[in-house]
Amino acid sequence: MEDLPPPLLSDILSRLSSSTDLGRCRLVSRTLRSLTPTVRSVRFLCSRARYLRSRDPSTRSSTVPFKSVVETAISTHFAEGFLESVFVGVEEPLRGGGDGGLEEEDGWDEEEVEAEDLYLTGVDFVGRVVAAVGGRLTSMEIVDFWMQSCWRRSGALAAVAVHCDKLLNLEIKNAWLTVEGLKPMPNLTNLKLEHIRLDDEDLKGINDCFPSLQVLHLIDVGGLKEPRIHLQQLKILHWTVSNAPLSLTINTPELTKLNLKCIKPKNFILRAPSLSQLTLKVEKLNGFVEVQNFTCLKSLKVASSDIQNISRLLDGRTIDNVAVESSLSGKWSIENMVSFDAVASSFPEVNAMEFGPWILLEMQHHFKCLGPSAGMCELKKLKRLTIYLKLKVYIPFLRHMIKNCQALSNVEVFIHVDVPAHEGSDVISRFMVKFPRIKWKLGLWSGSHAEALFGDMF
Repeated sequence: MEDLPPPLLSDILSRLSSSTDLGRCRLVSRTLRSLTPTVRSVRFLCSRARYLRSRDPSTRSSTVPFKSVVETAISTHFAEGFLESVFVGVEEPLRGGGDGGLEEEDGWDEEEVEAEDLYLTGVDFVGRVVAAVGGRLTSMEIVDFWMQSCWRRSGALAAVAVHCDKLLNLEIKNAWLTVEGLKPMPNLTNLKLEHIRLDDEDLKGINDCFPSLQVLHLIDVGGLKEPRIHLQQLKILHWTVSNAPLSLTINTPELTKLNLKCIKPKNFILRAPSLSQLTLKVEKLNGFVEVQNFTCLKSLKVASSDIQNISRLLDGRTIDNVAVESSLSGKWSIENMVSFDAVASSFPEVNAMEFGPWILLEMQHHFKCLGPSAGMCELKKLKRLTIYLKLKVYIPFLRHMIKNCQALSNVEVFIHVDVPAHEGSDVISRFMVKFPRIKWKLGLWSGSHAEALFGDMF
C-alpha cells in the first residue's frame, strides 16, 4: 500500500470511517503518518464502547476525554494541513432525542446531565475547533449528546459563522441553538438542523444569515411560532414541524422539491411556482390557506384526513404521479369519506397512482355504501396502479376501479404480512383472468401505512 502514489493514499485516508482508523494507519506506517496533514476529511466519532469506558470506574482514568482527543488531533495534525470536511459526533445509541438512545434505556442520571465532556455544541469547544481549521472547511457536521445538550443553549452557529467563511454544508443534530450574534454566511448552500430547539421563532435569523441556501432540512425543529421561509435560491426543502406553530409560510420562487410534515397549522401560505415534487403529510388545513398554482408540479404524495380540500387547492392537470393516503385510519363516516371518483377527478392526467391501505379502505367503504350506481371517474391516461392492502380487498370495488382505467397496463398489489398469503394470490389469479392485458405483481409490506407509502420520510 505504501507504494501507491501519495495523492491516492491521501484520498484513501480521507475516506476512512473514523479518526480511530486513521490513528491505526499512522501507527503502522511512517509514510501514512507523514501524509496525515494532507487528509481532506476526518470523522471524530465517540462510540458507545468508548462512552462506557469513560464511565466505568475501572477504566475512567485511563480514557482520554473525547473532546480532548478532537482538539489535540485538530491542532497537532490538521491545523496546517488541507482539511476541508470534519465530523464530530456521538454514535447512534448515544444520540438520544426520543429515538431509543442510551438515556431512554438507562435513565436520566443527574451526574450525566451535569457533565460536559460530550457537550459537542458548546461554544468554547466549537470555537477552538473552527479557529484552528475553519478557514478551509467546506463541510462540517456535529451530532451532540442530547442528555448534556438539551438544557444548554449554544451559540455554536455564531462561532461557525465567524471562522468558516468558505463553508458550503453545515449539519447540526441534537442541540439547543440560538441565532444571537450570527453573522451572514453567503457561501452556505446546504443546511440541516435535526432535533433542534431553535431560538428563532420566525426563522428570521435563518433567512437573513443564509441567503444562498439551496438545500434546507429542518427535522423536528422546535421553538417556532410563526416560521417563515423566505429564501430566493432554495431548491429543496425537507421540513418536519415538531410543534404546532400558529402559521407556516414558505415563499421560495426557485423551490422544486418540498417534503413537509406538520399537524394543523392555523394559517398556511405556500408560494413556490417552480415546485415539481411535493410530499405533504398534514392532519388538516385550518383557517387561512393560500397555495399558489403549481404549473410545474409533476409528482405528489399526500397523507391527510383532509384529502379532498388539499386536492382542490392543487391544479392536478400537470401531475402525472400521485400517491395518496388517509390519516383517519378507519375513523371515518359517510360525511367525511373520500371516494375514488373524488380523487381521480382531481388528477385527470395522472400516469401512475398509489393508494395507501387506509385510503383504499375508505374508498372501498364509500363504494359499498353508495353502490355501483354512484359512478366512477375515468382515468384515461393511468398506466400504473399500486395499492397497499391491510385487509381483504373488496372485489367489486377493485373491478370497477380497473374498468375505469382503460390504459392501465401494470398493477402492483402489496398485501400486509398479517393477511393470509392465499387471499392475495386468489385475488391476483381472478383478476389475471378477468383482465389479461394487465401485468400483475404481488408483494408484501409491513410497518405503518405511512411507511408503506412514503418510505422512511415519516
